[in-house]
Amino acid sequence: MNEEAYTDDEKELFEILEFLRETYKNTPTNNDKEKKDLEEYINMNQNLEDSLRRFANVRYERKIAKENLYKNRFFEFYEERCEHCKHLNNLQPLREEIGNLELTYYVFKCVNCNKEFNGLHNTDEGFITWNDHIYKLMTEPHPDGGTLAHKAKISPQEIKGMKQRIDDYKETVRKEKEEDEVQRKNDESVAENVRNAIVTYTLEKHKLMSGNKTIGES
Repeated sequence: MNEEAYTDDEKELFEILEFLRETYKNTPTNNDKEKKDLEEYINMNQNLEDSLRRFANVRYERKIAKENLYKNRFFEFYEERCEHCKHLNNLQPLREEIGNLELTYYVFKCVNCNKEFNGLHNTDEGFITWNDHIYKLMTEPHPDGGTLAHKAKISPQEIKGMKQRIDDYKETVRKEKEEDEVQRKNDESVAENVRNAIVTYTLEKHKLMSGNKTIGES
């Protein structure tokens, strides 16, 4: 059980729930109905905490996975072609720099010619922005007629394929962002429910400690 997975509000709620459970476990009952109500309450109380802990642990694992993905990016190997000798390398980045259009990219060192070269842009936004830029350069009409793609003898089919790959990548990124937003709203909803539960169960705790609450009473 990793305590780092839980917010301060969640920890506070767990303490209140545990206090209520332990108190009710030692509460005498007068009849079978009270005993049944007590058992159901304790189970409900425990189920609430268990489900919240499961949610928090998944949330924490997701957070750590994202952090590790970012931290370990310089230890990953990437297939990049050297711009000098055209050798295809499988390398770890030397560093990260900011280049054209204020976009970040990795710098590698070729194992064949021993020269440094720039890799592709290393963020989703950078990849999309750069490829949109290249597509625009390729397809914009030149003042003297034609396009850069035509002059470079790049076929319309190849240009169409390039546009499709860019659009497919954009759609993948859009879906990922949409999923992140749904998860963010879900996290906020749970956080609000936890705050409301603290108020509710704190009131119940005070009633119980003052002797004004009986089993089965809301």
